[in-house]
Amino acid sequence: MPCPVHIPQGMCSEEKVESLMSNLRDYIGLHRLVRDESGKVIDAVLIWWNDQYESIRVTPPFVGQSMMATYYEPEGALQFVEQAFEQGVVKQIFHIGEDEVDQYRNPEVLVRIDVTWMRTGDSVVEIGSDLSDMTALELELIAQRKAYTDATRQSTLEAERSRIARDLHDSIIQNLFAISLNLKTRDDKEWAINSLHEVISEIRSTIFDIVPSEHPPLRDSIEKIVDMFATAWPTPPEVQLHLEHELPTDLLDDVENVIREGLSNAARHAKATHVKISVDVTSDLIEVEIEDDGVGPQGNQRRRGGTLSLAHRASTHGGEFSLLPGSTSGTVFRWKCPLS
Repeated sequence: MPCPVHIPQGMCSEEKVESLMSNLRDYIGLHRLVRDESGKVIDAVLIWWNDQYESIRVTPPFVGQSMMATYYEPEGALQFVEQAFEQGVVKQIFHIGEDEVDQYRNPEVLVRIDVTWMRTGDSVVEIGSDLSDMTALELELIAQRKAYTDATRQSTLEAERSRIARDLHDSIIQNLFAISLNLKTRDDKEWAINSLHEVISEIRSTIFDIVPSEHPPLRDSIEKIVDMFATAWPTPPEVQLHLEHELPTDLLDDVENVIREGLSNAARHAKATHVKISVDVTSDLIEVEIEDDGVGPQGNQRRRGGTLSLAHRASTHGGEFSLLPGSTSGTVFRWKCPLS
């Protein structure tokens, strides 16, 4: 290749500028402007190029090659040449895709080239930096983000399904069971209708995670739950409450579900005649204990799903749950967690 006219001849040895530019990964071509008689730029001819510049072209370049005759969209390319000559440096983003295969080798993927047009003496040098690797990385990053979003969405859906399943089991199903118990002994249709309306409202709240704007006090909630199960045994449950203060809504919901599940278990499986429930709320601890005089934890058919749900609700708050034999008979159900 000839030495560029604006580079001293002594710099054009193999160890000098030409060798360095020839081996760069960037596409480099040096163009000389062609003007008409009035001085208007009408073309640019190629006077030097490196191997990368040649490698992307279908037809090998040659000295004196016309930009207007060989470049894709030559008018646009010539405008960059003129601007660079006037301003010193201009930037262009050029894509090689299916539309440009007549001039450029058909790439496997879309090639994006960051082109710098720079004036050097009476000529303009074209330096194209291939951003294909960066584009591939961007596409990979987009794919990874989508995969992460999909995985997060799936994880959220699974967590939501688990939440709904727990709430359906611990609250709604137990309420329906309590209503069915009362329908056997109470001749009170209005009570049953109101109770069913409350269950329907709770189903909506569970599915759509709608938090009520107001929540009844803990004492009222406990008394209401106990009243729903009151007819499950020969005598109503014995209730002992020591409530120093109210609880946050999320913990209050869990405590209600724990009491509901505990009483339901005692009604379904314990075969007890008497149940005692105590709830103790202090400044640093809440403890729920339900004791019955039935067959004991080894003699009943308690479902494991309920106890797993109770353990989960305890561990969520850093607490614990146990189901143990009573001192003489029956079962002691204990659920507690710290208050911070």
